[in-house]
Amino acid sequence: MPKQLVLMAAVAVSYFFYHYEFFSFADCVLECREKRRSVVILTFVLNYAWFVAASFLDLHLIVNWTIFFFFFLLQIRIFYHVGFDKSAMLAYFGIIPGLAWNICLRCIFALLLNRPLTSFDNQIKLPGNIKEYPIFLGFVITGFLFYFFRRSQLYERLCIILRDRSSLRFHVGIQFVLYVYLVLNLLGYYVPSNSVFLKFWGIKSAVFVFIGLNICIVYTMRMSRLNLYRRKMREEWTTMLADKEEEERLWTLAYVDALTGCYNRHLAGQVLEKYSAASKDYCLCFVDLDHLKTANDKFGHQEGDRYLKTTASALTAAARDEDYVFRYGGDEFLLLFSEKNCSQVTDLLKDTGEKLKQYSSDKNFPFIMSISFGVAQCSVAETAEELLSLADRRMYEQKRGKDRRKR
Repeated sequence: MPKQLVLMAAVAVSYFFYHYEFFSFADCVLECREKRRSVVILTFVLNYAWFVAASFLDLHLIVNWTIFFFFFLLQIRIFYHVGFDKSAMLAYFGIIPGLAWNICLRCIFALLLNRPLTSFDNQIKLPGNIKEYPIFLGFVITGFLFYFFRRSQLYERLCIILRDRSSLRFHVGIQFVLYVYLVLNLLGYYVPSNSVFLKFWGIKSAVFVFIGLNICIVYTMRMSRLNLYRRKMREEWTTMLADKEEEERLWTLAYVDALTGCYNRHLAGQVLEKYSAASKDYCLCFVDLDHLKTANDKFGHQEGDRYLKTTASALTAAARDEDYVFRYGGDEFLLLFSEKNCSQVTDLLKDTGEKLKQYSSDKNFPFIMSISFGVAQCSVAETAEELLSLADRRMYEQKRGKDRRKR
């Protein structure tokens, strides 16, 4: 009897060591900085009490370990406040190594002592049951295993898996398969024959599970990293698109006229400087809407705005992709035609003016839309300012000519 009590005490100490190291390992994986010793002691008492009760009740080993798994699952979920997937992963990680070492050591003891596996089942009241020895060693070895994982920071692999939900679920699924494979080996402890095959099969199964668990961790960790990188790339791509949209919005606010949709005067100055510095051949055209003030005063600013927008659309339609149309002032537009001479631009603007007159009658404008323009080739002026002034003068000359003809 004293020997039995000593063995039970030794198993209790070994289980406490395993239990303490597992929850310390769980603290690291879940990044929990608070060491809750009262929680560890309480869960140890509950779990070990269950082990003792299961042994005295002669419960099947499969039932014993499965209930033990659910104990771990609930304790992790309650005390760490984590979801089911994370709780299941850690519970399996606590159960599988402990069960694998127990199976392996029971089979080794059975081989060395030439005893049947039934001598190591859960029926401690039967004479000759010596399961305490492999259980003691199993808990000690598994406890040191968790200590090693914690000290060597191998737990960081599990931290990576926990950050990716799809990889976590895959990992839990593999753990479930490994656990089922292990517990099926427990059926061998209820076979009365002293089968060497069953003993070696148990050792092989434990080794297989350790290898499988390691491969599962490495593979799932890599899958998690890929998913995390993919998610990070999507986030960066979304941010980049948002930044680009914001940049385009700010550029539009800075350089595009809100009413007509044409470029504004600020951008016109930059484009002229660029073309002048590059010595590019271009033709500049200054356009003024005839009698816009009269249209505003007589028919209202709504009709005046329609006049501006219709003219802007006609001028934009006349320009090519490489040309520019700017709203330069209240009723003034500036057009820059690349690689075109004054004669070509003059014909183009005359045609645009005729289209505006025709459009006035087709769309029932209360007045006739018309434009005056002045054209200047870049080669006749030394600076962009001189060229702009020349085109402006020619535009006003055309406008004054129209007024004289009307009188």
